Amino acid sequence: LLTLGEDLRERGVEQSPFDEDGGYTAQADAYEHVHLDRASVATALVLAAKRTKSAGLVNEILSKARASGLVFDARMVNSALAAYADAGREYEARELFALMKDGALPEPDLTTYTTVLKISAEKGDIADFQETMKQLEKKGIPFDLYVYNMLLRCLGNAGAPPTVVLGALGRVKLASREDAKFMPDKYTYSFALRALCDQDAEKEAERLFAERSELRDSIGPIPEHDWSALLTMYARNASLGKAQVIWKELELRRIRPSKYLYNSMFSCFEKSGKPGQEKEAAKACMDLLESMLAGKAVSPDYPMFLMTARAATRARDEAGVRRVIEVMVDRGHAQKVSELERAIERLSLIRAQGRRRHPRRLSPARCAPVWQS
Repeated sequence: LLTLGEDLRERGVEQSPFDEDGGYTAQADAYEHVHLDRASVATALVLAAKRTKSAGLVNEILSKARASGLVFDARMVNSALAAYADAGREYEARELFALMKDGALPEPDLTTYTTVLKISAEKGDIADFQETMKQLEKKGIPFDLYVYNMLLRCLGNAGAPPTVVLGALGRVKLASREDAKFMPDKYTYSFALRALCDQDAEKEAERLFAERSELRDSIGPIPEHDWSALLTMYARNASLGKAQVIWKELELRRIRPSKYLYNSMFSCFEKSGKPGQEKEAAKACMDLLESMLAGKAVSPDYPMFLMTARAATRARDEAGVRRVIEVMVDRGHAQKVSELERAIERLSLIRAQGRRRHPRRLSPARCAPVWQS
């Protein structure tokens, strides 16, 4: 299976799930010599297509398998369902799921339902998630931790309030007392933490982060995106002091910040430039940019340059803006200079419109039936 996946990558099949399927059929022709005489062979090809997010290749494999009279088994169909879901093809995934429920394909199992739950969770569709959970209960199929993790992900993407998110996490902990297989893992805490950060629930997020930090020996170190979730929340709330504490903690734990974390910190510095604090914000951005240039571990990208230039513009620091442009040219971003200059000219309009995001919130009454069921 790994060989097939790597072959596809080497042939240039790997594309974004949002790209068109053009070119996939020609790449699949290279595997015409493979005889689809067993379901395991078709499953291998489907999994290779899943890795490359190629819905077109999945369509072709299923068509060839059906034409050759191959009997579809549950693993093959579930693999195709997951491939459609990963490629962002909800319609095809739902169609396949319907055929399974109607008896035209192998009966859906826990893997099938969890894949469908993941589709609902990605959209934050609470009603659809709840309906699928009812079907799962009706079938008498026992839940596993993955279902609870997808529940937390769904609530987070739906903008559920902190009380509901914490209630769902409490339900997982309660289940873990009865069965160790429900013991919360790193994904459980990550989905809950990001949901709280998206709602700007600083106190709840900080308490959960502290709890998660104490579990690093049992479930592993805190993932990078959890650190970034806190930094992003502090950036939205212009909580510069708290962001600097998190950044210092990264240094103490000898965690090398990635480009993702650097972007979050630049955003926090820029948005901390409230009236009267513009110069401090600009200096913080410039210092961070210079430290990146000196360290050479991570190269600054255009968003970092843009945030630094905007902070310098608010502080009326013309030298700072010129320095940013100079670094951009030196670093091969000369084609973006004109775009940055236009962004600076529009700065007054952007500030008038406001940049703070107001997350969509749902009442606890709408969310409660999902995590209480």
